[in-house]
Amino acid sequence: MTETDSIHCEQYIPHPPAKVWAALTVPELHARWWAEGDVKPVV
Repeated sequence: MTETDSIHCEQYIPHPPAKVWAALTVPELHARWWAEGDVKPVV
């Protein structure tokens, strides 16, 4: 793996970590924040 194989971004979000994690992993919340679709938290 080289450095061009990854993206690194730091962003301060003024919310509790649990709320941010839910927005990224709960499909209904993710659709409101990002976009609707088949998004799953998998590697």
